[in-house]
Amino acid sequence: MVALNFTNTLWASRMSIIFAVIRLIPTQMRLRQITNSFAVLFGLMWIGLLIQKVYVCASDKYWYHLPKPQCHLGHGVAAMELANVALAVIPIYLLRDITLVKSHRKMLIVIFSSSLLVTLTSIIHAVYVLGPTGLLEAMTAQAEPSL
Repeated sequence: MVALNFTNTLWASRMSIIFAVIRLIPTQMRLRQITNSFAVLFGLMWIGLLIQKVYVCASDKYWYHLPKPQCHLGHGVAAMELANVALAVIPIYLLRDITLVKSHRKMLIVIFSSSLLVTLTSIIHAVYVLGPTGLLEAMTAQAEPSL
């Protein structure tokens, strides 16, 4: 259940970031359609990740009897966690290609900075998901949505 709550919190924040970026992109720019496509892709990834976590943790019950029970999700889940790279790249293009009102530029810089922090934490978390399970995986999982 904790893994599902973590996933929902993390992907809701990702969707919030991408919708904030979409709002700043002028409608006539091609980047807006690309970013809209990323939003749809992120929604599908969110649903897919929830299904994958439920399937993996419900079908493999060996971890139920461990002293510190934790479902090890594996490589497929870690690969989906790296979707944050798109959240960091899109604002770079936007900052480079258009002139914005000062307040919008500041907002975009804040979004970009938060995306970089989330991406860095996501990469560290993916490394621990791919490696042995343990405390560091859980700690990075808690840190990621808090950024």
